[in-house]
Amino acid sequence: MRILALAALVLMSGTAFAQDAAPAAGGAAPAANPSASTTARTPVETPQFIEQAGFSGTFEIESSKLALEKAERDDVKEFAQHMIDEHTANSEALTDAVAATGIEIAVPTVLDPVHQQMMDTLEASTDFDMDYLKMQYQAHQDAISLFSSYAEAGEAGPIKEYAAASLPALNMHLEMLPEDAKPE
Repeated sequence: MRILALAALVLMSGTAFAQDAAPAAGGAAPAANPSASTTARTPVETPQFIEQAGFSGTFEIESSKLALEKAERDDVKEFAQHMIDEHTANSEALTDAVAATGIEIAVPTVLDPVHQQMMDTLEASTDFDMDYLKMQYQAHQDAISLFSSYAEAGEAGPIKEYAAASLPALNMHLEMLPEDAKPE
C-alpha cells in the first residue's frame, strides 16, 4: 500500500525524471528529438531502469541547483526550483519502491559520465538559460521514452507502478517549460 501511496504522490506532485541526453559539440544543448516519446524502445531490465532513473533524478536536482545560481531569467529559476522540489521527493519514492521489491540495488545519487558532461557544459555555458532549458526539454523527451518502455514491458510490481505513475508528470514538465525551450 505504501508504494501505491507513493505512486499517487508522484502523480499528484508532477514529478518526473530526466534521462541521458548528451550535449552537442561546442557546448550547446542537444537538439530536441521530437520522436523520442513515440519511438518504440527496447525495454530495459529492472536494474538498468533503477540506475538510469537514479542518474536522471540526480542530474535534475544538481542541474537545477546550478540554474538557481546561474540563471538570469525568473521563469528559469522558478522552473529549476520546481524540479529540485519534485525530483528530491521522487528520488525518495524511487528508493522506497526499490526497497519494497527486495532488490538489493542502491538508487544512484551521483552523476554518471554522460550527466557529468552535461553539468560541465552547463557550468561553462555562455547562454546558460537556453542551454539549461534545451537540456531539460531533451531530457524529458528521453525520460518519457524510458518510463513508457518500462511501464509497458517492465517486471510487474512497485517499480513498474512507479514508472507508470511518473508518466503524466513527465508530460507536465514538458508543458511547464517556456516556449522558447521547445523546438519549432
